[in-house]
Amino acid sequence: MKKHTRVEQLLRWEHEYSWETARGICDYMIQQDRDWFLMRYPLEKMDAVRDWNLNGMISSIERWPYAAGDFGKTKVVNVSPFPPTISLPELCHIQIDLREAGRLAADYFINLGFDHIYYMTCRDKGDKPGQHIDAFCDALNEADHPAEPLYVLEKFADIGNPKIIEKIVSVLKKKPKPFAVYCDGDEFGARLTLLCRDANLRVPDDVAILGQQNMLINCEGTSPPLSSVDLNYREIGFQAARVLDLMLQGKKAPEHTLISPKGIITRQSTNILAIRNDPIRNALYYIREHFREKINMDKLALSVGLSRRTMEYMFRETLRRSPYAEVLRLRFDKAEQLLKTTSFSLEDIAERSGFNTAHYLSNMFKKHRACSPSDYRKTHTIHSED
Repeated sequence: MKKHTRVEQLLRWEHEYSWETARGICDYMIQQDRDWFLMRYPLEKMDAVRDWNLNGMISSIERWPYAAGDFGKTKVVNVSPFPPTISLPELCHIQIDLREAGRLAADYFINLGFDHIYYMTCRDKGDKPGQHIDAFCDALNEADHPAEPLYVLEKFADIGNPKIIEKIVSVLKKKPKPFAVYCDGDEFGARLTLLCRDANLRVPDDVAILGQQNMLINCEGTSPPLSSVDLNYREIGFQAARVLDLMLQGKKAPEHTLISPKGIITRQSTNILAIRNDPIRNALYYIREHFREKINMDKLALSVGLSRRTMEYMFRETLRRSPYAEVLRLRFDKAEQLLKTTSFSLEDIAERSGFNTAHYLSNMFKKHRACSPSDYRKTHTIHSED
């Protein structure tokens, strides 16, 4: 009788991101034709599986509490977001690049034109803000946007405390409008949209809210739907299975792997340009609809009631970049998204992103990204298309 490879998925099954991780594991098994016997057990029952004679385990253990040998010869891949605290020969770590997630959030709000940008987190996630909040603040400070907390809870459960709610609503009412908030998780973002209603504030007109994780039950079950940083849990699962497979075959596996976030999924909660200057806001809307096309800047300026020189001056004053730089930013964003998430040819990507030819796309990447599109794809690729 054929002996199956026994692999335990020891995850927090009450969270949607664990199911996304599990889908990524299955993606790898299908792609590589691995006949693993997958088991699923709640993380809090971890002690029960130590005697199961497992071949491998993929777990979201937050702080690895066990010594070498506690699981015998079981190969373990840890997918917790916390940095590794120990090094063991049978333990590898796959992590989300949380600093990149924080910088994505900061750049996103800056590019929407917000002058007032805040974050919301809680202390029970650690004594100080996490890597993503640190990076968010760093990116804002570098762009001369001082980073401030909107409110820092002592623990997540306080979000439902009537006294705390009253304090948060009071803070919301006092902030200069419009403003933006980066929330430490989609649960915070969903709750904050409700508190904005209590404060008689409109989302996104008065308050733009960005969550993190892209958990659909929170993002699409919220009114208005919540924008979020997609932390790419499906890719985490895929790469965890790949690393575990190497370990099971006795091959050298990377001890620590960082996975880039998939990007920001924009929904109604941030669907706004926070630009008070009407001509520049109208020009931006036009550019964002037509960036794939050749834009005549003289005609664009005329259409919004400005000379080209005045329009370019106002762009630099408002966004700290020229109209052409905005076009180029959007083209790069689109090209990078397609390189990461599709198998389209460079010719197709160039056409879809406004670079028109693969040759021009390659030249622009080498000039502005210091790598070729193919090299970018190799280092940022996401294994599957949705």
